Amino acid sequence: MRIWYIFILLLVGVCPQAFAYNFIEIDLIDRKVLFNNYHFGNYNISADLLFDLKQENGSLILNLEGKDIAFNTFDKDQVSSIKNFIPWFTVKLVKKENLLFVNYLRSPQILARGKIDLDNKELLLDVDCNWREKSLFLEGNIEGKVKIWGRVDDFLINGSLNIKNGKYQDVDFSQLTLHFLGKPPLFTLNNSEVYLADGSIYKIEGVMNLRDMANIFPKAEFISKKVNIAGWEILSEEQSSAGLKKAVGDSFDILVSAYDREDQPNDAGAELRYKVKNNQFLRLRMQEDKTLIGFGKNF
Repeated sequence: MRIWYIFILLLVGVCPQAFAYNFIEIDLIDRKVLFNNYHFGNYNISADLLFDLKQENGSLILNLEGKDIAFNTFDKDQVSSIKNFIPWFTVKLVKKENLLFVNYLRSPQILARGKIDLDNKELLLDVDCNWREKSLFLEGNIEGKVKIWGRVDDFLINGSLNIKNGKYQDVDFSQLTLHFLGKPPLFTLNNSEVYLADGSIYKIEGVMNLRDMANIFPKAEFISKKVNIAGWEILSEEQSSAGLKKAVGDSFDILVSAYDREDQPNDAGAELRYKVKNNQFLRLRMQEDKTLIGFGKNF
């Protein structure tokens, strides 16, 4: 995902000592930095950057601009590569004593702010992201918020991603919401769920692995909250309740439900419901020991 490419670019700019074994061309006269197939891990980076460096009120200020930045990512087990492209980005860094402030890092998809303690090599970054993803395995409109903190070489990431009108492994969904915490590439998921295009809803529990986009949820469980099968909705709002619902026209539907709760033991039954307005229904409910007629809300 693009957030990792931007973060790598930021580290290249603020931590040059970590990559001293590679060569980057710097033109001090024209104030240019040239990355020509610069190799970093599994990345090849090509970019032309303009910079402005000055001192002001005891602080060292760096403004950096780049256009047409290309990232090629290589899988060690495969010959093929994945090409990624960023049309432009701007960065403003302010160094004051032992602190490096990231006033902003902007691109069409990313906005990041934060600071880095150069003595302790600790960082704190807040990142907002927004883009349209269209890759081999994932499509959709992505919005997210991410917090990155810890040491530069050992940091944690906590955040959320909301992906709308997308597709993953040829499965269409209307919304995929992910809340995660961990160290790249492994993250623990919580309060995450997916709304499929057919109206089915699943809660996602487990681990997300960004190392393999073809199997991003390798050991996660998809727990059904609502499933559509042949016109019937299978409902499961909690572990102790379940039901079936099917619409018959615009105003009528049939509901078969079962509960196993202390306040409603063995409250199983079938309902015929007529929609009066909004989510208000005239209900005819038949149970083993009684029949009820009255008004009620949606299941």
